[in-house]
Amino acid sequence: MTIKKVKKLSDKELGTKIALLCGWEKGPKKPVYLGLFGKIPLMSCWHKKSEIDCWQDNHPYYTKDLDAMYEAEESIPNKLFGKYDDVLNILCGDCFPIHATARQRAEAFILVMEGYDG
Repeated sequence: MTIKKVKKLSDKELGTKIALLCGWEKGPKKPVYLGLFGKIPLMSCWHKKSEIDCWQDNHPYYTKDLDAMYEAEESIPNKLFGKYDDVLNILCGDCFPIHATARQRAEAFILVMEGYDG
């Protein structure tokens, strides 16, 4: 993916990509049995694959929440962290990477995790 393409993604698209890369999945909660109606699945919710009982309506808001991005950044392999820092420098322009917004961090995360080689 290129910088141009990642910048065109909506917050929702970026967030979903990050959630999937960080081990979240979306699926129905356990179905319930309602007499004559049989097996009825409940609404589709998000959860970490490692926390099957922890269901929520949405994955974290990575593009708006620095804490969520911090958690996502912890999943970056050590060998890619230098590249992440370089991409964040490019996306930040005149600011220092430490001042990067959650959106900028999300964009850099996607680029690095999907193999950006710019």
